Amino acid sequence: MMGFRGIATVAAVLNIVIVTRASERSFDERLQAGTPLLPAGAGKEAVAKFCDDCHGLATTVARRHLSSEWRELLDKMYVNGLSVNDDEDAKIFAYLTDRFGKVDLNNGSVQELRSVLEITKEQADAVIAARPFAVVADLARVSGFDDKKIAALRDRVVITPAKASIKKLF
Repeated sequence: MMGFRGIATVAAVLNIVIVTRASERSFDERLQAGTPLLPAGAGKEAVAKFCDDCHGLATTVARRHLSSEWRELLDKMYVNGLSVNDDEDAKIFAYLTDRFGKVDLNNGSVQELRSVLEITKEQADAVIAARPFAVVADLARVSGFDDKKIAALRDRVVITPAKASIKKLF
C-alpha cells in the first residue's frame, strides 16, 4: 500500500512529465542523458542543499518561472518551514531566476533579458528597442534572432502588454 509520501512523489513525477513534455524538452533530454539537473553557477550548492530535501531537484527545476514567480514560490517555502539566512536566500533566488527563469519580452530589464536568454547587452538593448512584441516569433525583427534561436528561447519568454509610459504633464 502506498503512503502519502509515495502518492505525493507519483503526483510530482506526473506533474513533471505533463509540464515538461511540450515546453521543456531539454529538461527531459538532460534527465535521460544523466546530465546533472543543476548547471554550474553561484547558488547551485544552496539550491541543492535546501530544495532537494523536501521535493527533489527534478521538481524544483521542472518549470521555468518569472522572477516574481520564483520570489512567490520561495516565500511559500519559508512559510512552510524552510529556514535560510538572507545571503542564502539571495543566492537561491539569483540562481533560480538566472538558470531557470523566464523573462517578459515587453517589460523585462536589460539584465533580466541578458541572464535568462543568455544574450549580450547589445542584443538585449536591441530587443528593448524593438518592443512591443505580440508573439515570440516577433523576435525575428531583431538582428541575430533567427528561427533556430527563437525556437531555443521559446520556453524562456512570456509576452504581456508593454507597460504604458507615464509622461509628465508640466
